[in-house]
Amino acid sequence: MKEANIPSPLKSSIVIPVPKISPPQTIENDLRPISLTSSMAKVMEGFTCTRLLKDLEGKIDPRQYARKGHSTTDALLYMMQTIHEVLDGGEAGARIFFADFSK
Repeated sequence: MKEANIPSPLKSSIVIPVPKISPPQTIENDLRPISLTSSMAKVMEGFTCTRLLKDLEGKIDPRQYARKGHSTTDALLYMMQTIHEVLDGGEAGARIFFADFSK
């Protein structure tokens, strides 16, 4: 890991299509790809993620909620608090836009 060199066998995986519904009607929408990787690759990935998260913890904006210990409820509470502060100030209105880019 110190040399940042990952052996080739640890880079490969086997992808298995698992149906979301049974029987699947379309390949692109009803199958979920599951990658089977070696146990050693998973262990190394865990160590790498742990180190990266420790290094990044102080550098990530505290309003970034897509991480451990920061739920969507926290994000909604922060958003509601911000809207209330803006509206209570009386100088501005508040607009909000939600978008779902999942499909």
